[in-house]
Amino acid sequence: MSTSIATALPNHSQRPYAQPDIPNLLALGSYLYLLSCTSSLAGTIVNAPLLGPLITAILLGPNLAGLLTPATQDISINLGYIGLILIVFEAGLTTNIPLLISNAALSTVTALTGVCLPIALSMAIFKGAWGYGSLQAFAAGASLCSTSLGTTIALLTPDLRTTKVGSVLMAAALLDDVIGLVVAGIISGLAGANSGVTWEEIVRPVLVSLAFGLGTPVMAVLLKKALRTTLILLSRRVSTRQPSASSTFHRKDRIYLLITVITLSAFVAGASYAGTSDLFGAYLAGTFLSYVFTSETNDPASEATDSPSNAAPSSPVLKAFENYLEPILRPLLEPIFFASIGSSIPVKSLFTTYLRDSSSAKGGVYASHRVVWRGLLYALLMTIGKMCVGFWFFVWPRPGFCSRAAVRLSRFLKKQVQSRTRGALLLGIAMVARGEIALIVAQLARPLLLGSGLADEGSNIVDEEPAAIVMWAILITTLAGAVGVGILLKAWQRRDDNRVTRESNPTQG
Repeated sequence: MSTSIATALPNHSQRPYAQPDIPNLLALGSYLYLLSCTSSLAGTIVNAPLLGPLITAILLGPNLAGLLTPATQDISINLGYIGLILIVFEAGLTTNIPLLISNAALSTVTALTGVCLPIALSMAIFKGAWGYGSLQAFAAGASLCSTSLGTTIALLTPDLRTTKVGSVLMAAALLDDVIGLVVAGIISGLAGANSGVTWEEIVRPVLVSLAFGLGTPVMAVLLKKALRTTLILLSRRVSTRQPSASSTFHRKDRIYLLITVITLSAFVAGASYAGTSDLFGAYLAGTFLSYVFTSETNDPASEATDSPSNAAPSSPVLKAFENYLEPILRPLLEPIFFASIGSSIPVKSLFTTYLRDSSSAKGGVYASHRVVWRGLLYALLMTIGKMCVGFWFFVWPRPGFCSRAAVRLSRFLKKQVQSRTRGALLLGIAMVARGEIALIVAQLARPLLLGSGLADEGSNIVDEEPAAIVMWAILITTLAGAVGVGILLKAWQRRDDNRVTRESNPTQG
């Protein structure tokens, strides 16, 4: 019995405690400081803080300076992914749920367009123009069909998340993430030597996502009704003890923090093991806690039309998140996440690839630099393919109650989205960034991109160029999406400030 238990436990070797090397400590400390410093610098210059850690990790990563050890990269990936989960969870906490539901159809059409267009353009240019095989073209399109959920949410201010374009953007990015999971299953099956794509790999993520998406609201409604009386009695008992106000506040805050950790862990683990995206589970956990613990001082209709401060859920869970988790998320975990993306990009292979000329009798290999212009051209097409989703926001008919919401929101959001043109432009640019999801799918698709097992395709091109082209597109679109949104919002803010100044001082105009 004891032997079976011992064999079932994870077997990790114990390492004795030893003083770390001073060079490693200095390198790691400097790296963490640079991530935080460059994040603040990029936020000041281009209004996109994520660019600083991303570029810093590219420069200091294993492909250029080589200052990051494999152990440091592993730790940064793990810590960074915790930061990503917290970013998505916070987005769920601050989501305007009535506005999200009212724009579900628009979000679905936006997500599907953002998936289909990159795949179609990839098939056209890879197979039609450059002569690669169909599987290579599909693998490239599949790698670029998703949207970086972490990058998208990090670029949105809390006020912007409560607007129509913010809710559509977050929902579309989430759907892209779920679709990316399905595509990853297809890619894994196609890349396997002796396996194919089973129906379970396609259907299971879709059905599990639907079950989570439909079951979470039902569970939230039932739990809120069951806990309403219990929470009232609990708050009365706490208030009758009459401790100091600060101790009562911190005690309740820690209780909500414990509830947050348990719920978030359950949703993330449940979603991952069930077969859907763990980020989808993190977002649902945020909306679940936001609905259950938000007081009903305002009805949903008023929440959808009030100012951003009133529209955002004022739940105790959000306060606990801001007091305990946000202080380590913004300066530490969030920069580490974007740095983990930068350190994972193989920069050296982006400028020179070694092509195998299979038509030659000797099968010679020669260096080629055409991957640069092909990568830039493909990145441009992938940028256009995602930006086209803004068309739906421009032409989509407005529901009756949302028209009133837009009018009232425009009074409070003079520095944000005020028109369909602005909303469409912001939606299109914000969907451009690929980031972590694209890197995961590209890694799974690497055997297909390298041409493994493509003898039946009739293609004589078997080289590393397709994989490098895809990496070019991932890098450029991630940078372009972040810079574009940052500059766009900063320009609108400056223009709106100038207009407000002219209106308040007409004699100066």
